Amino acid sequence: MRISIVPLLSTFFAELDRYSPRLMEIFRIKGGRTGRKINHLMLTISKNDTIHTRRACIIKSLCTYLNEDHGKLVQEYMNTDAEANRIMGQTVMGVYVIQKEGAQTEERPEDIGVLIEGGSREKR
Repeated sequence: MRISIVPLLSTFFAELDRYSPRLMEIFRIKGGRTGRKINHLMLTISKNDTIHTRRACIIKSLCTYLNEDHGKLVQEYMNTDAEANRIMGQTVMGVYVIQKEGAQTEERPEDIGVLIEGGSREKR
């Protein structure tokens, strides 16, 4: 199937939701410094267990599990950030999250999407 006809964001999130329970089991078993980092990331779910929070925590935890910086994949911006569009335009591939100004990290984001080649965005 050609990538141009696949609904990228919905497919990605559907597969993430499908694998989430197993990933969470794997993360719980992980020990050491990586395990402590993952546990810290997963604390957000206990404060606000929504699908958006769960997805964000699992993506960040997966990056940590793979010893990668989740900040390179998941980019978070405030809706008042004037530089956000410029930075997103330079992004080759990633996930962006836009929060309302003053929102808590547990609150639902204003926008979530996938960046491909900077300019093309697929929103939820």
